[in-house]
Amino acid sequence: MEDQPTKLHERTVDGHGADREHVLTTWIVSSREASMVWRDRQNIERCPASRANEGEGMEPCTECGAPMNPRSCEELFHALLALDHSRRAPWGPLHGVSVACFLLQHPSRLPTDDGAMAWALLRAYIDGGLDEANQLVGQARRGNSHCVKGRPSRVALDGALPHRDTPPSRFAVTIEDVAVDGTFPSAKFTERVGSWAAATVDAWSRGE
Repeated sequence: MEDQPTKLHERTVDGHGADREHVLTTWIVSSREASMVWRDRQNIERCPASRANEGEGMEPCTECGAPMNPRSCEELFHALLALDHSRRAPWGPLHGVSVACFLLQHPSRLPTDDGAMAWALLRAYIDGGLDEANQLVGQARRGNSHCVKGRPSRVALDGALPHRDTPPSRFAVTIEDVAVDGTFPSAKFTERVGSWAAATVDAWSRGE
């Protein structure tokens, strides 16, 4: 039983087109499984914001606006994932919320559902806390196991991002703020992630 989720990840990550519609859902449902994906994708193309700012530590991230000094957003994200995958509180329980925040603030990394699952997850978290977010993840997992190939899940269909001509490029709270000194300290981590989620939803909702 342990091997099946890993195979699903390999198929969704390495496949093309419709198979990628399940990337975010499978990414957030299991911290341990998600860590396998990231280890297996060391040759993944880095996001444009990270590439554009290599060697330019003082330049802001072109996607979220965070300073790129001393560490890029991608480097901070990998550090956060390592903590998430330890399954320890406060990081592990908020893994899905953290991933959703990062993807919506770095939309070049969004899967082919165009952020619908990430958006639905953040709205659930803001409206009902972690319990409601976990219920949504469970619903998405069940939908994925029964979905028709090429057809997005009902959760994704119900959670479309607000229409914008271009994604937001500035957010009141970014991964740098959550990282504090780059270590994502446990003290008030939950509060910082809550602010990160709220800032992400607010920026996408303004439609500017």
